[in-house]
Amino acid sequence: MIDGLKDESADVRREAARCLGRLGTGGAFAIPELVAALGGQRGDDESVAVIEAMGLVGNTPSGSRRTPSPQPSPGVPGEGGKAGAEGKLIGLLDDPTLRVYAAEALGRLGAAAALPKLAGMLESSDRDVQWAAARAMVLIGGEGARPVVPFLIRRLEVAPRGRELYQLTWLAGLLGPVARDALPALAEARERDTELASIAMWAVDPEAAMPWQLGYTADRDCDLWLFADYIERMGARADGAAVAMAEKMANGRAGRAPSWGYHLLVARADSAVPVLVAAARDESAGRNRVRAMQTLGRMGTAAKGAIPALKELVAGADPTLAAVAREALQAVLPQE
Repeated sequence: MIDGLKDESADVRREAARCLGRLGTGGAFAIPELVAALGGQRGDDESVAVIEAMGLVGNTPSGSRRTPSPQPSPGVPGEGGKAGAEGKLIGLLDDPTLRVYAAEALGRLGAAAALPKLAGMLESSDRDVQWAAARAMVLIGGEGARPVVPFLIRRLEVAPRGRELYQLTWLAGLLGPVARDALPALAEARERDTELASIAMWAVDPEAAMPWQLGYTADRDCDLWLFADYIERMGARADGAAVAMAEKMANGRAGRAPSWGYHLLVARADSAVPVLVAAARDESAGRNRVRAMQTLGRMGTAAKGAIPALKELVAGADPTLAAVAREALQAVLPQE
């Protein structure tokens, strides 16, 4: 595929780029070659394929603490790598035919250096350019993405129920606390779509209330799909929400959680389990210890990090706690 990027045929070069893109982050090693492939005279279709491949192979999950470090293959010029890709793509934000694709790729790359230029694109008269910039800024996130919030608020205030409202609530929620100024607009949007606006409000301010406490109480497969999609896209940004939910579950302030609500704890178990284990071990926590262990049991094998603590509690002197711990342990242990 790398050889294909240098082929004499434009069709071959384009398809090689598309194939590399389909590798996802497994193709990160090819970023330097993709950067080099954007040089020289290229047709728009070929350039778009290369740009999209850059975003796909260098994709950084929202809020991820990890920065991909692709290893150049032998003989690749030093200008390659993720930094080289970001620089090349930022330059393409000035190209009217490629700026939308470049913005999308920069969002996937988590390129914070692109935020000032992307913010300027929000003022474009071209709707496609505006939305590409907004999506990219949200994916990049952080304080530097704050200029996108007024853009989202203006549209939230007038968007009818349907696809646009779905996109707006998703974008505002994914920004997390940075979008706090959008909470009044989201609260008003609940009259048009309770589910979408409630999840977005929770994602922006997870310590205030869970989605089901804001009115989203349905418990269907589609509700799990919607919530799981949010959590997957949030990536490490969901860690704070998982900690907040674990604390609420232990102290009895989470309300009646639907089955899909536990998906947050399962997806971000590394953050949630230590909170629940600490509550289960806290001898002064009273009823909270039981609730914490029951929550660990509901998490199933995702809570395997709690096994040592649960075993200790099973062997403890309190028979009531031991019984609860035993039941949780049975649910947490991998099935033979």
